[in-house]
Amino acid sequence: VGCFFFSLVNNLSNFVVASSKWREILRESQILKVVEALKSGEISSGYGLNQETTLKQARYTRWDSHYGMLLSMISLFTLVIDVLKFVEENGISSYQRVKACHLLKSMLSFESIFNLHLMRHILGITNELSQALQRSDQDIINVIALVRVCKERLQSMRNDGCHTLLNEVSLFCEKQDINIPNMDDAFITQG
Repeated sequence: VGCFFFSLVNNLSNFVVASSKWREILRESQILKVVEALKSGEISSGYGLNQETTLKQARYTRWDSHYGMLLSMISLFTLVIDVLKFVEENGISSYQRVKACHLLKSMLSFESIFNLHLMRHILGITNELSQALQRSDQDIINVIALVRVCKERLQSMRNDGCHTLLNEVSLFCEKQDINIPNMDDAFITQG
């Protein structure tokens, strides 16, 4: 996963929020999505529900900002893709159109979606520990307990064999019409 993936997601986030016009398209699309979901009964209305979400950007020194960026990217994924498609077709410069095309191609792959969800899970597990380690008044006993909890959760994820993660990624890809490779092909050896 590593640096390339986070660079890709950060570039995507920066690209979409770089233009006030694109941010407005994202915002308007989000409002329409919420209105449609309310009408269909998919979501309910109420105080504090259905708050407007923005596309978060990561600060390189804070893993919790990466976690927030991944959460917002997943929740706004369809809308971000719509903005990229708009820019690909209507961008002012060829640079904008080519960059949008590249970002679309990169993000609309099973590998990128898998990495997006995998890193969200891992950073979700380690987020509390990460925040605790940044506090100056943290005591060592609490940190050790948080390390133990993180280790147990990561081991549980590993023991699951990523079945839950693969199911989640596959459902997400199906909703987005992203091709899902045959997982058995990855294990076939050439003889």
